[in-house]
Amino acid sequence: MGTRTIAELRIAAPAARVWNALREPREIKRWFGWEHGGLDAEVEFIFGSDAEVVEEGRRLRFSGVDTTVTISGLGAGSSLRVTKPADGSDALPYDEVEAGWITFLQQLRFALERHPEEARRTVYLAATAARAPLDAFEPLGGCAIGSRYELTAAEKIAGELWFEHENQFGLTVDEAGDGLLIVARNPQAATASAILTTYGLDDDAFEWLRARWTEWWKAV
Repeated sequence: MGTRTIAELRIAAPAARVWNALREPREIKRWFGWEHGGLDAEVEFIFGSDAEVVEEGRRLRFSGVDTTVTISGLGAGSSLRVTKPADGSDALPYDEVEAGWITFLQQLRFALERHPEEARRTVYLAATAARAPLDAFEPLGGCAIGSRYELTAAEKIAGELWFEHENQFGLTVDEAGDGLLIVARNPQAATASAILTTYGLDDDAFEWLRARWTEWWKAV
């Protein structure tokens, strides 16, 4: 049986550091998902009891979703590849777990490349209407990865287009302490979500940002 690649990306960090970010709970919580009351238990299950070390420092297998993560060194950087068995059936047009891998690995890359060993705080937003929140980002149409943007969503924001994938994209956000905003849609459920990861904001600045984005998201 062959394999099917879910995601593959290069990270400007040594393979040993990427491996550590996938194995140490303290490091995982610097990038994985978003902060919520069950994050510790989620990290323990996914990266602890559900994870099998196939090859130390290089390959992990997650049994619950039958997925393997392989890390390869590339000079001073590394590549990370996520695969699962190809069972011969047609891939689903949209798979929520696979979309999650893309989101989380981009969070990992951002944390390692731009904010290594820094604490983060997140704002998670979800909507049952997939279209309305995304309208604010239409000015990004045609932008190249790495190019600068400016637009107005909850506030005027600027940064660069970090990545783009079918049904999701990521923007760096200068106003979030060089943060990362990942906006995604689930075309099957007709829903949308956003994760805004922030760095270096004091309590007042973070609470203002959280309240502003939450109010805007609900309004649209």
